[in-house]
Amino acid sequence: MAQPELVLGAKLGSGGFGTVYKGAWGVRTVAVKKFSISESESTKGAIQHEIRLLQKLQDRHIIQFYGATFHEDRLVVIMEYAECGSLTRVIEERQQKPKTQLQKQQQQQQQLQQQPLAPLDWPTKSRIAREIALGLAYIHSMMILHQDLKSDNVLLTRHMEVRLCDFGMSTVKTTSASRVSADVMKGTVGWMAPEILAKRPQYSTKSDIYALGMVMWEMAANCTTPFKEHRDNLVIMSLVKSGEREDLPDDTPADYRRWVERCWEQDPHKRPEAADMFSEPLTNNISADVTATSISTPPTTPILAAAQNISRQASPGLTAHTLAQRARTRQASNASPTGLSLNGRSNNNYNNTNHTSTPAHESREFAALKPLAIKDDTEAQMALARMYERGDGIPKDDAKAFAWYHQAARLGHLQAQFRVGEMFRDGVGTRKNDRQAASWFQKAVDQGLVVAEIALGAMYLDGQGVEQSDETAVLWFRKASELGGDAEAMFRLGRMYEDGRGVEQNDLEAAEWYLKAAEKGHKDAQRRWLDVWTRSRTRTLQD
Repeated sequence: MAQPELVLGAKLGSGGFGTVYKGAWGVRTVAVKKFSISESESTKGAIQHEIRLLQKLQDRHIIQFYGATFHEDRLVVIMEYAECGSLTRVIEERQQKPKTQLQKQQQQQQQLQQQPLAPLDWPTKSRIAREIALGLAYIHSMMILHQDLKSDNVLLTRHMEVRLCDFGMSTVKTTSASRVSADVMKGTVGWMAPEILAKRPQYSTKSDIYALGMVMWEMAANCTTPFKEHRDNLVIMSLVKSGEREDLPDDTPADYRRWVERCWEQDPHKRPEAADMFSEPLTNNISADVTATSISTPPTTPILAAAQNISRQASPGLTAHTLAQRARTRQASNASPTGLSLNGRSNNNYNNTNHTSTPAHESREFAALKPLAIKDDTEAQMALARMYERGDGIPKDDAKAFAWYHQAARLGHLQAQFRVGEMFRDGVGTRKNDRQAASWFQKAVDQGLVVAEIALGAMYLDGQGVEQSDETAVLWFRKASELGGDAEAMFRLGRMYEDGRGVEQNDLEAAEWYLKAAEKGHKDAQRRWLDVWTRSRTRTLQD
């Protein structure tokens, strides 16, 4: 398949290895790291090392790697674009207070060009810390140490979701030993753990945890420069080795403070593992905050308490998890498997399905699912979305259905990403937006959803949200046909051959694809195959 064209846009920043640009790669907005022409052998090695690591890492808390190529004879790495930039930028922008009228005008102009950022209140800080811990837990499970964790290397999407980046200094552990010795120090002074500052640096997962504590301090103190009163790195290193730590603000919540202090333990063995840091919320309001920043009608604390109370009063066996599973099973049996009709539009017939469940039972089920959904259980979010979409025991509300689908989609749920694309395309529960539809279909395609390839192909065919291209539509239909074995894709590919769109007109080729689709039970393909095959045979006999 032909690769999308790469177009470089605005410069986002620069560093020792090169410059990062905002770019466009097909329908995706991407970040493009363009490396300098003359790189030393050690730098080239570091670049290759980072690319190899990024290829291995597939987690929603790690910046997504799309590929590496050459652009204008320069090596470029194409990655996911995080709209809000680094956590450093998010913190520092809240420190800046323009003094002159010109500075105010410049800041206003920047705000018009940039995605508005949510305020960093304590629940948001806690959630970000939790997501960083999740990212660390993942790379540690892959036997990888980050070794340069700081707010500069924590990127945030427009929804303030964490993406860890910059693995140039990372080490892959080749043994199960808890520590790795090194001849040189890696990292940034101020974020380095005491054991790294020894004559023979000792790295471990606990070194990354110490750095996480420093990032949590950055958010708490609204400051991105540890020990800023000391300009000499040797002085800072001496302070850290002797047990000195930065002060946390007086208004720091007790549990947030407790986690930071545990991360800062002088003895690395006393620090928690990353996987242990999200076994319980960092603040009491973290779950409510996740919903408040994502759902248009957030539940209040009393509503959440009432829902949890109803769940506790449910009969034995109707626990939150069993209710969620029951909802998923029933919804799966009622819903269309793909939601895609032959004309590329959503199949919403299941919205009018009659249900025999009593309203009282459904209300208990809804109450049990909601706390799970608030805590980022994507299956529970999907269940709530479908309940709202069908009016299943609750008033039908497409807007709330869209909000829950969107929440699950942002967390990486494959079917949710596809459904959000459909709703943007059809203007259901949200304002019609073809560009957003194409973007969400692309996300689902990136995760391998065949029906999303068909939907994206249809967008290219009609020029909806993307530049019209019969050739690109053919590519997506062919991929879904040959690799996915999808009957609808085969039917569409046959139609492209029959009409000569994106390919040379060929009735025999069209008939072949119609036949393949017909053999899979596609009724329209059965009719088209007979018509096209008869026509092609007639032409052959006439010739």
